[in-house]
Amino acid sequence: MDVISAPAVILSATTALLYAATSFVVRVLPLVSDRANERAVRLAKAQRPQSK
Repeated sequence: MDVISAPAVILSATTALLYAATSFVVRVLPLVSDRANERAVRLAKAQRPQSK
């Protein structure tokens, strides 16, 4: 491997890793958000004064 191609290999590996991480976050974030919303709704309902 010559001196010029080493940075190109590092850059392409970094780009591939960044793409994989971004894809993972984009797929998992809505699931985490939905769970957080469900929990927030449960807590809000539990804190409401009970009407008789």
